[in-house]
Amino acid sequence: MKVVITGGCGYFGSNLASLLLSRNYKVKVLTRNKKDKKIPENIIIEEISWKDEESLINSMQGYDAVVHMAGMNASDSMKFPSKSIKFKRESTRSILKICKKLSIPKIIFISSIHVYKNNLEGFISETSPRENKNPYAKSLSAGEDAILFNREENNPQKIILRCSNGYGPPVFNSKECWNLLLNQACLKATQNLTIDIMNPNSLRNFIPIKESCRAIEFFLRQNKVYSGVVNVGSEETFTVSQIMDFVKERASLIVSKNLEINILSKIPEKKKPTNLFFSTNLLKDLGFKFKYDHKTEIDNLLRYCEKRT
Repeated sequence: MKVVITGGCGYFGSNLASLLLSRNYKVKVLTRNKKDKKIPENIIIEEISWKDEESLINSMQGYDAVVHMAGMNASDSMKFPSKSIKFKRESTRSILKICKKLSIPKIIFISSIHVYKNNLEGFISETSPRENKNPYAKSLSAGEDAILFNREENNPQKIILRCSNGYGPPVFNSKECWNLLLNQACLKATQNLTIDIMNPNSLRNFIPIKESCRAIEFFLRQNKVYSGVVNVGSEETFTVSQIMDFVKERASLIVSKNLEINILSKIPEKKKPTNLFFSTNLLKDLGFKFKYDHKTEIDNLLRYCEKRT
């Protein structure tokens, strides 16, 4: 199978490209600037302009599916909110148009759990409202809307994956992503440093980055004609305090290091979230089987961090 990944040079995209390559996919990564971009060997990388439809058509010609990941990260979205939203909406529309023109049968749009709410709580399924007004979440919602309001039914097949908070080692050191909470905690643990946390009682759902990549690969190869939104997350929920304590415990056992935890602020008692259930029932009903557990993957991440320090 031949797959195009937009935005495939980053932390998430390079992990996905590496997995697909290991499973004998032919992979092409599209990027706006390929200078100094490092990706796994045997993967084609092409520099494209989103304003040049002809170059996009030429790059996607002959491929079987597109995984659309291109867009600003959370930090850049905060700095340039309008630009972030516009790019995600317009790039997604371009991908849809070209997929139809070239008869590419499948597009997978990578979204996030954060489109639902800023402070997650309660039961969250694919039909829960998207209420987060954060610029990054709004950019993802804009991309989703380009797909959800597209009137061409199943042409191409359109799948939106809302992934929860990822973590895990990168494919290359240059693809490290330390703004992710668990990645940052494990790095600081191996350096005997302190991590500052806000709102220790806020609830989070985490998933190993390679599990999210497995879910994407699952939808690439599955033949069921399913179009729509699917939550991709683990079956466990933690408070920030609980997951930090767990990292502290594992760091002591695995790398003999200590993570100091500094709580900067707390949610007022009356505003504390009481529960969070990020439903992955649809994902499981479609046939996906979870493979990785948090203990093993956090231990692996700690070992990676220990080697790089």
